[in-house]
Amino acid sequence: MVPGFRSPPGLEGVHRTLRFRGGVPTVAVRLKGRPWSAVVADMIEGVVAANRLAGAKADRARAALWLAVDDSGELLPIDDGVVETRRSA
Repeated sequence: MVPGFRSPPGLEGVHRTLRFRGGVPTVAVRLKGRPWSAVVADMIEGVVAANRLAGAKADRARAALWLAVDDSGELLPIDDGVVETRRSA
C-alpha cells in the first residue's frame, strides 16, 4: 500500500508520524532543519510501517526503496526545506 505524505507532522517535537483514517495511511515527515538523508529515511520507514512489514519483508522493502532513491538522482534538496523532483533530460 502506498501511503499519502504530508509535512510537517501535527505533533510538536517529532520528525515522523503515521495516521490511518478509514484504513488509508498518511505519513507526515518534518522537512525543515533536517539532513535530506534523514527525511528520506523517515519516508522509507513510513512506507514500511504503513504496510506493517517486519523481518525479511521489511528489509527487502527498505532495500528496494533505498535503491530506487539512490539510483534515480531525481530527488534534490532545496535550501528552504522544500523538496523538488527533477528529471535529467
